[in-house]
Amino acid sequence: MIRLGYKILAIAIIAILVLGCAKSEDSRPNYISETTDYDRNTDYDGTTGKSGSLARFTVIGENLYTVTETGLKYFDISDNEKPSFINHIDLGFGVETISPFSDKLFIGTRNGVYIYDISAPQSPLQMSFYTHLFSCDPVVANDNFAYASLRAGDACGWENQSTLEVIDISDLYNPEPLYSIDMSNPFGLALYNDNLFVCDNGLNLFKLDTVGYPTLSKTIDIDAFDLIADQNHLYVMGSNVITQYNFVNDTLHFLSEIKPEN
Repeated sequence: MIRLGYKILAIAIIAILVLGCAKSEDSRPNYISETTDYDRNTDYDGTTGKSGSLARFTVIGENLYTVTETGLKYFDISDNEKPSFINHIDLGFGVETISPFSDKLFIGTRNGVYIYDISAPQSPLQMSFYTHLFSCDPVVANDNFAYASLRAGDACGWENQSTLEVIDISDLYNPEPLYSIDMSNPFGLALYNDNLFVCDNGLNLFKLDTVGYPTLSKTIDIDAFDLIADQNHLYVMGSNVITQYNFVNDTLHFLSEIKPEN
């Protein structure tokens, strides 16, 4: 397992070296990560891209979904040598991130979260749009709740308060706000079982209760912009470092740290 973890880290670090840690106007590094088997109780076969919450594209089965600043584009990649563009959906201004869960896409924008049904992978259908304050907005989800880290200030809007927003998505056609928790300067986040990890002046671990409320249980002082939770492994991306942890019995165990050579 550890050997596999190092292999995955190597793939991730190569991607960073190839693409560079390009930052957008809101100082988000862009990352690409490994490809892994897709197993979220869907009918898809093949693979899906495993990415952090700040990602702007995701691969599900034989389909690639990407977001631009104004919309969603999707491609058929069943032929590796000849990927084909399928369609573009206009979403307006300020589209930032894309995060898959089950047969749904959660698309974070500056003023809200789009939820799309991709049970027909090449015909995405909008289910709803959840509106929030103007801010930078990565989002992750599980069966009943979505979590969005809303970062204010700079290029992320005129609001002064950054928050962690908890959204009830038990009815995907009518998402409702549940809780709003004050944050300092949140970036990426990830879910693993009843644990929520948030990059906010370090790596913050929250425990989730049965109604989705997050309670802070631990903060680790590391450089953290985004992260990937892959089963019991956690890969934390900083501005110039990837840190790997094993997560067992609600405890993070440091495994390795990789920095690109100058």
